[in-house]
Amino acid sequence: MTEIQGDVPVLATPQHRLGAVAVDIGLIFATSFIGWGIWSLIVWGKGQTPGKQLLKVRVLNEPTGKPATWGQMLIRQVLIGWALATPYTIAYWFYVANLNQAALFGLVACVLLVFALYIVDIVWTFGPSHRRLFDYWAGTIVVNEAR
Repeated sequence: MTEIQGDVPVLATPQHRLGAVAVDIGLIFATSFIGWGIWSLIVWGKGQTPGKQLLKVRVLNEPTGKPATWGQMLIRQVLIGWALATPYTIAYWFYVANLNQAALFGLVACVLLVFALYIVDIVWTFGPSHRRLFDYWAGTIVVNEAR
């Protein structure tokens, strides 16, 4: 772990974090999700995604300062997103089943709500603690190990 003084980790900048996300997205497309998915399952145990590993960024458990566990990474990378997408999915199937204006309004409202939440999540990264809402919910911080 990179340190400033003592045990204080250097937090990853928003640009570094967004760079890791961009690398992950590129790898998802380049490997048709399969290679990226397998690689992710391997490096989650080290508190990383493939993009974070390439850019030397690591997710740490906030209270302990140790790399996030595989379970924390699953919660952070998958389950929180799925939980946020559930209202959209329900609204989508309601629209498909009914095909009426009320269902379409519900679908559009859910899409806008999820989109707004993701925008707020990204903007939150630019705050003083450089933590996303997902980081707070998963109890993690993201540090830069590149030097």
